Amino acid sequence: MKLKSITIKNLKAFDELSLAFSSVTLIQGGNGTGKSSLLDILRYTFGRRTDGSMRGIEHDAATMLRRGCEEGESVVEFDDGTAVRCVVKRESTTRMMRLAGETRWDRSVEKLAKLVDAVGYDPLALMDMDDKEFRTTLERLFPPAIDTEPLEAALQSIEGVRPRNGKHPLDWLAECHDVVYRRRRDLNVAAESKEKHASEVSKAVSPGGEDVNRALDAAIAENAKAAKTTAEAKASARAAAEKAKTDAKAQFDAEVEAARKRMEEAQAASIGAIRAEFGPVIAAAEELERESAAKVSALRERADAAARHAGLIASANVALDAAGKLRAESEAMSSVLGLIRELKQNAAPPVPGITWTETGEPAGKDGVPRSQWNTERHMRQCIQIAMRVHAEAPFLVIDGAESIVGKNRTAMMRAAKKYADENGITFLIATAEGDGPLTVTEA
Repeated sequence: MKLKSITIKNLKAFDELSLAFSSVTLIQGGNGTGKSSLLDILRYTFGRRTDGSMRGIEHDAATMLRRGCEEGESVVEFDDGTAVRCVVKRESTTRMMRLAGETRWDRSVEKLAKLVDAVGYDPLALMDMDDKEFRTTLERLFPPAIDTEPLEAALQSIEGVRPRNGKHPLDWLAECHDVVYRRRRDLNVAAESKEKHASEVSKAVSPGGEDVNRALDAAIAENAKAAKTTAEAKASARAAAEKAKTDAKAQFDAEVEAARKRMEEAQAASIGAIRAEFGPVIAAAEELERESAAKVSALRERADAAARHAGLIASANVALDAAGKLRAESEAMSSVLGLIRELKQNAAPPVPGITWTETGEPAGKDGVPRSQWNTERHMRQCIQIAMRVHAEAPFLVIDGAESIVGKNRTAMMRAAKKYADENGITFLIATAEGDGPLTVTEA
């Protein structure tokens, strides 16, 4: 199926225009003659952006409609009777297709899909790309075969990773990379937070908790000993007093009433003597008990502080343990990221006629890298790539052909005619040369 003609009405600067195409059509004209507008309309008809990029576009009346018009359209016809129609209004753009032998226009997107890529990949645009962009473009056009089973197994425990489900392998790898990278970042942030907590706790906690506990035990024992001494002194004093009372009473009973006064004096004297003897002992014991209790209280406070410190140390240890686990999981994420990078590096797109050097540079079948291709070979390779991409497309656009001159221009035209005849498609070769009007001729 070859491109046959295009009819334009009220689009861009064209009022009405009808053009017929040959197998290799040369579109010439100086700046402002409508050459670029013609290609823009052709691209827009198939839902491509006017810059020829690979992204589709739904509606752009401001760019496409002729000034002052409310509606315009383009109809592209092919040599088998198939046609594509694009109707542009202020509020919408409608694309439809008429199959060979039919009269009804069908708006089925699926039927248009096979033709859409026809203007998406310009061989000259491929030539102008650097090696990185060239490879990225070919990866999109020729999805590499990637064994994702090891990666899928590694991703099973990672939340947020979606199954591939027919996605382009490199898109899926990029999606997995983003999820795993964010997971590793979050793990590292959490680990750093816990490590910071442990560090701050370690600085705040003073050592010596065990010494405080030992001192507290000794003080408690000393306090018990002092209390025992005080109790023994008081018991001795009470026993002596009771004995003095008993002796005095016995003496009183013996001397009866006559000796009462003397007995009372003796009793008072005895009790006074006992108080004089045991008073300092009791006071000293009570003072010792008070000092011991104060010491125990102070040490209890220190022990409580030591217990709190011990709790903080335990908290720091828990934080460090958690940080270690987080770091280990982060390392696992790093391993997964390494696997993803390895898969991407080894995912050379299977492009017919193209091999890849160890550094990832594209090369021909003979191993000659792209950087050493001459213009003729480069053009031939890029046309072949575009041809394979557009296996079911009816035409191929080569824009900016004025940059190809001399023998390279001859080689380009020869290759276009060869591939047009072999593959049954139309080549549209656009060139801005001279100051003449827009012309569409057979090359």
